[in-house]
Amino acid sequence: MRWQRMERASVDYRAKPHAVHGSGKKVSGPGKSRIRKKKNQKKEESEKRRIRKKKNQKKEESGKRRIRKEKNQEKQKSGNGTDMKRKIKDILAAMACFLYEKGILHNRIQVHTIDETIDELLNTEKSMVRFGDGEIVMIKGVDLMLQKAAPEIGEGLARILAWPYDDLLVTIPGIFDTLSDHHKASRQFWKDHLLFCRKTYEKYCNPDKIYYTTFVSRCYYFAADRRNCDRWFAKIRKIWENRDIVIVEGTKTHNGVGNDLFDSAGSIERIICPPKDAYGSLPKITEACMQYGTDRLFLLSVGVAAKFLAVTLFEKGYRVLDIGNLDLEYEWYVRQAAGKMPLEKHEIVGEAANREKAAQDKEYADYLEQVKCWL
Repeated sequence: MRWQRMERASVDYRAKPHAVHGSGKKVSGPGKSRIRKKKNQKKEESEKRRIRKKKNQKKEESGKRRIRKEKNQEKQKSGNGTDMKRKIKDILAAMACFLYEKGILHNRIQVHTIDETIDELLNTEKSMVRFGDGEIVMIKGVDLMLQKAAPEIGEGLARILAWPYDDLLVTIPGIFDTLSDHHKASRQFWKDHLLFCRKTYEKYCNPDKIYYTTFVSRCYYFAADRRNCDRWFAKIRKIWENRDIVIVEGTKTHNGVGNDLFDSAGSIERIICPPKDAYGSLPKITEACMQYGTDRLFLLSVGVAAKFLAVTLFEKGYRVLDIGNLDLEYEWYVRQAAGKMPLEKHEIVGEAANREKAAQDKEYADYLEQVKCWL
């Protein structure tokens, strides 16, 4: 009996299951509890970390949204401020223009019409230097896109603007009596210009002379009624009819390339100037021009530098016409453009690019033959 009990107890002992730890050691009941506790703690810590991470992400996203919202509010406030300033400016510009048009404010600056300006150039051998909005703001010391301002440039422009003699025509925008012949966008532009620059005109313009109009070379875009453009351009093209002309222009300009603006000329040669800050290259440009005889008609299209070059060549006996962006206006006229539009030829810059284009287009081959000097 005793042996049977021992045997039974032995069997029961061997059948009892044992917990086994990862190391292979048998773990007793309290050990199992400790392991489970550790596992649960790890799970809890992992869950806490995940929750904290989520909370931090939410805070970060909330912070970003708040910053974006604040920025948008600032932009909106700034935009509202800008809109208000623009409205005030437009009102002031319109009021000033109205007062001058009605004669309530006195305008002492007189400007010839486009027809009168063209006729003077067509029927005489006078030279011309043109002042657009850019030259006027440069007198005030403001940089332009293609020319940095400098005191000597501003002072020189002011002297030329007040030129007292009639043999060199000085043109300014004909905007002082009325803007009724301008389309809406052009009218607004010149109203704004007058609001900020009228005092500059009044300070530097010669009260004893009648100026000619700068719109002689910008006679298409501004016009509300463009029926006169046919007549204007036909007359302009007669100015250089059968004349040997020298075009002094920037590397991008390509005056007359792709159109018939200068087809009436006897011959064409070109001097190509830097596209920016050409004022600094005036000695080289002048020297290149002086290689020609005084029988040549010079057409200038080199921005602010053209004013100084025109006076220098004029004083040495040449006939000089500062034509500015005449070719651009003529292109828009030929294409009957509704508004301003870019031209492909202005993207072709430098001798190498022109030679590449010349392989496909004879116009550019002719252009290269006409170029006598790259500066």
